Amino acid sequence: MAIVKCYECEREVSDSAASCPHCGAPFAKSQPQVIPKRRGLSTGAIIAIVLTSVFIGGGVILFSVLFIFASYDRSCQTTTIENVMRMGMGVEQYKMDYQHAPFARDIHELQDIFEETEINLNQSMVKDGWGNDLIYEHSGVGIYTVMSYGSDNAVGPVVTPNLTGDLIVRHFDEDIIWSMGRFVQRPEGAQTSGRW
Repeated sequence: MAIVKCYECEREVSDSAASCPHCGAPFAKSQPQVIPKRRGLSTGAIIAIVLTSVFIGGGVILFSVLFIFASYDRSCQTTTIENVMRMGMGVEQYKMDYQHAPFARDIHELQDIFEETEINLNQSMVKDGWGNDLIYEHSGVGIYTVMSYGSDNAVGPVVTPNLTGDLIVRHFDEDIIWSMGRFVQRPEGAQTSGRW
């Protein structure tokens, strides 16, 4: 004689009983009692859940990293625009006082000239937002340029003019240029990075 579980109340009952003494459920003597097994998730389902979680988690991490890089570049570009403009405005102030652009070989020499002539600019303005030196160029006839080569610190790429003739920068690695009192090549709208 064996002990089985009642199919109705799931209490232990003798397999020779005609009915459950606890709930009264009838037992057929000719049919064996089958107790259903409780099953968990299959191995395939577990693998699918894990892979889905890894895929979604990886996507979130990748998006976060790309967002952080874009935010960093956007912040660096904003600092660069401010520094290029302030150095350019310093040259304009010098031109008003001396009727010509300063004769300087590089941005550091230009900063020294500004200090000597009491054009007060912060020393950190000689760098762009990515930490690279700004570029100062001038010709003997008073034409000057203050620029940053962008995130890659390399010349170019060439920017094509828009319908109004302005040169609009669309990538963080494109040059930002101030000449003769205004930006001649500047960022506008959404920017992308050459890193991704």
